[in-house]
Amino acid sequence: MWYYAATVSISSVEGGAKVKWNKITGATSYKIYRKYKSSDSWKHIKTVSGSTFTYTDASCKALGTVYYTVRAYGAEGSS
Repeated sequence: MWYYAATVSISSVEGGAKVKWNKITGATSYKIYRKYKSSDSWKHIKTVSGSTFTYTDASCKALGTVYYTVRAYGAEGSS
């Protein structure tokens, strides 16, 4: 089952790009994915706990547009 983080915002901060999302009821973890071109495949960069709603991507390249998506996962481990 997929859960979706409906609101994701990205901001440039010292040390990288800050990704922020809203809480999804029932989520036990979130996986953050990144890509540099719309035609690229998503690359999983971090898994955080269900009580975390921000992540600073210090490894992002400053090459213009960077795409992020956040997927929420429930207790059964399925996405």
